[in-house]
Amino acid sequence: MTEPSPISVHRCRFVDFTPSAITTLAFPPLPLPSVKGKKNAAIRKQLAFGTLAVGRANGNIELCEWTGLEHEQQAPQAWVVKKTLGGPYTSKVDSLAFTIRDPDLVASDETPSLSDLRLFSTGGGSDLAEWDLEKGTVKRTISSQGGSIWSIAPNPASTLLALGCEDGSIHLLSLELDALMHLRRLDRVKSRILSLAWGPPVPRGNASTTATTKASSSSDSDSDSDDSDDDSVDDWKDSWLVAGCSDSCLRKYDVGNGRVLDRMGTDKNKGERTLVWTVGVLGDGTIVSGDSLGYVKFWDSKTCTQLHSFQAHGADVLCMVISPEGSALYTAGVDQKIVQFTHVKTSSAHSTSS
Repeated sequence: MTEPSPISVHRCRFVDFTPSAITTLAFPPLPLPSVKGKKNAAIRKQLAFGTLAVGRANGNIELCEWTGLEHEQQAPQAWVVKKTLGGPYTSKVDSLAFTIRDPDLVASDETPSLSDLRLFSTGGGSDLAEWDLEKGTVKRTISSQGGSIWSIAPNPASTLLALGCEDGSIHLLSLELDALMHLRRLDRVKSRILSLAWGPPVPRGNASTTATTKASSSSDSDSDSDDSDDDSVDDWKDSWLVAGCSDSCLRKYDVGNGRVLDRMGTDKNKGERTLVWTVGVLGDGTIVSGDSLGYVKFWDSKTCTQLHSFQAHGADVLCMVISPEGSALYTAGVDQKIVQFTHVKTSSAHSTSS
């Protein structure tokens, strides 16, 4: 009878990892292009992935970076958590927004690095928090002065931050010179401001700029070429923003005087109010909205009339994102579906499909 031989047993225990639910995501914005348009003719290099901020239901914010690019030796790992910002409260992170700290120092063909960014968050209350991304702590907080914050949206130039509040007001905060202070309040309405989106910026002083440019080019063409490299965010002007409200309406605001320019009404179900949970603006100014009935609607920003309507979801449309090129639109909601909308060119006319 042979003696039993020893057998090597390898035991391992896996951590019972139960991550907190993801409540919001945010990508950093891209710098505005040159106003004079001369840099657009140059061949643009492929932009790298920026930092991804992930807000969770336990109040933590994760900063993720894309790893495993072509020039790297390691295997592709997609998004990897580089830093976790511990939430001061156990409440969930409702909104996140990145802005560029000094837009004039970041070229239009570059992706802002983490040191170039500022991060803002809200947690369902009336306070807005700005984070110190190097230390991983809250840098400062500021009250909305309008009750609970339902939505936040930075302007394309990263100089203003709009807050949509419980009392129906929109507060604009100044972000210039690394500051965070109240600038002014837009007209108040009798509904919650559930979502916000800025319209495309326009060059400041088109007529005077054109005349000055022509005179300058005729006298000294060399100085004109040098000035093209000195464009700043001050050359762009915000004209309007749109808000999705809790009374079955979207409202377009004039940023200059703070008044409501027009109102767009959505569908209602048995007389109940429809909630416009999310809004976005395409590069040509087309307004897109997602509401509690599952509809994704496209609106003309000039006439404020409806262009298209799609019942893309079976329940509330909660979030929307537009691709950096503006060629695709993605929506998601309670029905756990992700729907992509793209512009399809036909021989007769332009149409939108999903």
